[in-house]
Amino acid sequence: VLFRSDGYEGHYTQVFPLLKEYGYPATFSVFTDKIDGKIVGRSTLTWAQLQEMAANPLVTIAAHSLSHPPDLTQIPPEQMVQEVQQSKQRLEEKLGIPIHYFTYPEGHYNQAIEAAVTQAGYRAALTMDDFDERYAEQSENLLAISRFGQSRLAEIAPTASGGFQLPPLRFGFDFNSPIEPPEHTTIDGV
Repeated sequence: VLFRSDGYEGHYTQVFPLLKEYGYPATFSVFTDKIDGKIVGRSTLTWAQLQEMAANPLVTIAAHSLSHPPDLTQIPPEQMVQEVQQSKQRLEEKLGIPIHYFTYPEGHYNQAIEAAVTQAGYRAALTMDDFDERYAEQSENLLAISRFGQSRLAEIAPTASGGFQLPPLRFGFDFNSPIEPPEHTTIDGV
């Protein structure tokens, strides 16, 4: 799965068309103050673009805080909770879908932030560490799913597990196809 964060316009104009062309899934983590225009800088997705992306079955949208503070562990607890909870609320309000995942800005988190993520109703959270990058399968728990940043992408791509091949996207029911049992995978006893 491709993972992109922050909410740059290129995610819609460059990445999204390739996902659709090749049928490749992706997760886009966005911080809502950027989409709302409260934080300016590099190009930004619009809500309409994000809504179109979120409607595609290949795309998962994750919350990435309100304002993308460099380190959630270094801000007052009330502000941290607000960053975690209100980003989920804003995305759900604008996109009309449940947001199940949170991405820690710059990968920083602690037990208090994990608790806020759980209390907000997220199912899992993603982190990263440029100095200790790990595959997702090496993650400690669902509130600290590891991911690689861009720093070692060329190095790790050849060694990455391809995972299961994705089934072709089917819209509607195919009553002529045989019934196939679901595939189950066990990881660390789960």
